[in-house]
Amino acid sequence: MREIRVYCTCHSHGKSIIHDVPSMLKYLHVEDIEIAKNLVWDPENPEYVFLSELVYTYKGMKQLRKYARKNAILIFFAEEAVYPDMNIFDYAIVMNRELTVSDRVARIPPSIYWKTDKSLGGNTLTQEQAKLLLKERSRFCNFIYSHKSPERDDIFHALSKYKHIDSLGSHLNNIGFLLGEGRYVSNWQDFSVQIKNKYKFSIAAENSCFEGYISEKLLTSFQAHTVPIYWGDIKVSQEYNPEAFINCNDYKNFDELIQRVKEIDENDDLWAYIVSQPWQTESQEKNSENEYANYKKFIENIFSNPVKRCSKGGWAYIYTLWLMEHDLTFFTYVFNRIYRYINHPFNIIHKFNIFKQRVTKKKTLEEFFND
Repeated sequence: MREIRVYCTCHSHGKSIIHDVPSMLKYLHVEDIEIAKNLVWDPENPEYVFLSELVYTYKGMKQLRKYARKNAILIFFAEEAVYPDMNIFDYAIVMNRELTVSDRVARIPPSIYWKTDKSLGGNTLTQEQAKLLLKERSRFCNFIYSHKSPERDDIFHALSKYKHIDSLGSHLNNIGFLLGEGRYVSNWQDFSVQIKNKYKFSIAAENSCFEGYISEKLLTSFQAHTVPIYWGDIKVSQEYNPEAFINCNDYKNFDELIQRVKEIDENDDLWAYIVSQPWQTESQEKNSENEYANYKKFIENIFSNPVKRCSKGGWAYIYTLWLMEHDLTFFTYVFNRIYRYINHPFNIIHKFNIFKQRVTKKKTLEEFFND
């Protein structure tokens, strides 16, 4: 089979970790696809290019134009709660479960995308082990975030009326310092688990309520054997065991939510029951496995098809032509704000220091938890 020229501009949380075919396949979670041996890394003249939501930045739009003008197949890969513009992209890998555009869209299940060595095999903790573990949990609840989100902040303020919550990130920080390098540590997921495993509860809230978007916040809380207080995807219980976490969407108001947290906090047997539950039921695990198998077939099919841009209809051609030829500064200004305000309406606040709490002092985990 012929060589297939590929390139990937995606980043993981803003960090460039993809520099060759193996790292790209690892990022996409398709290291074992059969066609992998035919892929060749080619940043200058690729036939297929993977791009992330960073295309909505000036630099990202320059890259998009560069490869679109070379008639490369453009594949969108969403790491955030973002809808792809299918007038621009040929294919898309998304978070949304219900988005369908013929055979051009697929979803990678969060249980696969956020999987680490520590999460393999699911929850093996028994209820008796959980009771012993509880004796080591001297702290109530954590909140680890670097930017504002009104719904998330409301949960923090409401639960703080019941008991003190340690806010450990740069946003709403109430301990006076950051833990290590904070969000910019090299392996954030493992570091997050290390922080959370000192607490009985963790606020695991997304930055937006977006169907199908479930980030690492829930999974790292599971791994730390803390009770997640989750807000985000309203259908999260379709994907993860509702017995294993508190779903804020199940409660009419904050009073009901606080009452549920208080009930668990005061009942050691109930706490142990929740943290010892499987993170996914057998049927949910099976559904994730099937979705992952379909996702890998989707990637295989992209590379197996003739190298030809997907047909998107007459109006899409006019729109794409305008995108390629008009002033880039104007285009990125408009689309960056569409991205920020529609998909992440409060991210723009993070850009301005006047809205951002500045915390520069740092401590290690050992220093903090031994104080």
